Amino acid sequence: MRDLHAAIRNQPPAEHSYDWDPLHMPGSVQSYGVLLVADPKTRQVKLASANAAEILGVPAADIVDRSYLALSDSERERSAIKAAVAADTILFANPMRLTVKGHAFDAVFHSHAGLHLIEIEPCQPASAAYADMSDRAVEEMFDPASVEELYQRAVRVVRSVTGFDRVMLYRFDARYNGQVLAESSREGIGSFLGLFFPSSDIGARVRQLYLENFTRYIPDIGAPAYPLLGVQGPSGDAQSAQPVDLSNANLRSVQACHIDYLKNMGVKASMSFSINVDNRLWGLFACHHYAPRLVSYEQRVVCEQTAMMFIFRLNQMNSVAARLAARNRSVQQIGRGLCVGAALSRRIAAMETAFADPADQSAARTMLVEAVAAIHAQTSWLLGSEGAEAQAGGALTPQQRSLLDLMEADSAAIIRHGRVTRIGDAPAEMAVFAIASMFGRELPDIGHGNLPIFATDHLSGFAAVAAEIKDSAAGILAISLSDTVPAYLIWFRREQIVHATWAGNPQDEARAAGATGANPRASFAAWKEDIRNLSRPWLLEDAEVAYELISLIRAAEGGDPLRDMKLAFPLAPVPPAAGQPAHWSTARPAAPAPAFAAPAFSSPAFTPPALAPHQTGATPRRVIRVGQL
Repeated sequence: MRDLHAAIRNQPPAEHSYDWDPLHMPGSVQSYGVLLVADPKTRQVKLASANAAEILGVPAADIVDRSYLALSDSERERSAIKAAVAADTILFANPMRLTVKGHAFDAVFHSHAGLHLIEIEPCQPASAAYADMSDRAVEEMFDPASVEELYQRAVRVVRSVTGFDRVMLYRFDARYNGQVLAESSREGIGSFLGLFFPSSDIGARVRQLYLENFTRYIPDIGAPAYPLLGVQGPSGDAQSAQPVDLSNANLRSVQACHIDYLKNMGVKASMSFSINVDNRLWGLFACHHYAPRLVSYEQRVVCEQTAMMFIFRLNQMNSVAARLAARNRSVQQIGRGLCVGAALSRRIAAMETAFADPADQSAARTMLVEAVAAIHAQTSWLLGSEGAEAQAGGALTPQQRSLLDLMEADSAAIIRHGRVTRIGDAPAEMAVFAIASMFGRELPDIGHGNLPIFATDHLSGFAAVAAEIKDSAAGILAISLSDTVPAYLIWFRREQIVHATWAGNPQDEARAAGATGANPRASFAAWKEDIRNLSRPWLLEDAEVAYELISLIRAAEGGDPLRDMKLAFPLAPVPPAAGQPAHWSTARPAAPAPAFAAPAFSSPAFTPPALAPHQTGATPRRVIRVGQL
């Protein structure tokens, strides 16, 4: 299947000048640990953070250009690290224990961009309770009765493990504005539950980092950052190094703008865990504390496990796979009406056996015409034939209801042969024509372009007529039914008004940020707004289902099963002798055309039985021919 991402033109997230600042290459680390950057083959340390002397008791200059194994006091630890960490190893047994000058540390190894990154933190007392914390978290997340209960259990677990003052479940919408769906907090600090936060609070580059690195931990926003130091200079001291990609390093230092943002909220420590669903950033667990707060590596691992269990339960309770399964059933129901060739092939195969005698040929012809008419009646509404009647305002047939359910749409319209067939509460005929006339001009040419699909959740951004029809059509998904003539099937979604209460006015924030985005917003006072002119956003799965349906419709595109059958069996009656009526030939042509093939479809339910091969020999089987019907 071709890449369908380009077919979806939802309103994009707001863009900010600072979205793609090099946050992943700050050249410095936070104060709660030491970072070493080493050669994977030689184990030689290329870079060490400047706080090594403060935490490890060993200056960075004494670590650089030496093997990191030399830091350990224990031969047993050195052997364990050598066995677990090799140049070609991808997954490491983290954390590894490291004893330096009699003090115990956790050493966490990463492999990234041809380097080994080693994050070294002092062991915390909470490490001994890891098994108990993990067991309690698993038990709490085991069997929630609803998605809402899942939300609340998850924030409660993370708060009990970390001891943070506030833990929030924060979900992104299609434009990466966030809303707090659940919260667990101590008394006396207020609540953010239900509030919206603009996409600028977590910019595009930060969101990308959350897809690459599951955890972000800042134990003290007031602590200094320490640079990475490299080889010794002429003075004998380690020198500041060229920036290294620290996307996967939890010790990565914090952007000054984000520190100011947290200060404006009164937060002194923060931690967050990303929730990635179907390769997209669904949301975050965001933790705030109003004093510096150290959290052990094991505690963070339990929170990561909780986040993964949350994702698993969320997928079970509200998954794309479940939605696609329901949609596939709708596709199959529609497909049963569209597989004209398959139905006719089965009918003809049966009739070849049942009506071999000339006396039954008239009855065979009658039954064949009736079968064709019945199939045509079931498919003409979707194929948009000239005989189709409009359905606006009337009761929907099961097939039409399936068509709407397929796209979770409110209504639809078929434009073909200069006519509009409206399904459900679709916009008026002239409005539908106005939208269809834009393909190839304001809208992509889906009839002759590379992608036969176009979708947007903000039709007002493309068509002036959208303002008049937003009650029935704020967003559309359209497919082309033909490569040769203008013919479209358009699904409509109504305007979805969102009554948002923002944590601060997002418009004021945008002005405050200025050209460089260096000024974080200072106000988080509730500010209410109605977000209008948008439908529910279209997803990639919508485009994938639509593409599947296109193959079915185009395979049955002619809308005339009788004609298709003639093409499959292009034989005419034998010309009559003088004074004799026409009759059906019993002779088989030298090279008959192949039988009509059913359209390609993934379900075996649509694979027609093959026609029985004609017997060979002196007396051919009688074959019913379709001539000038």
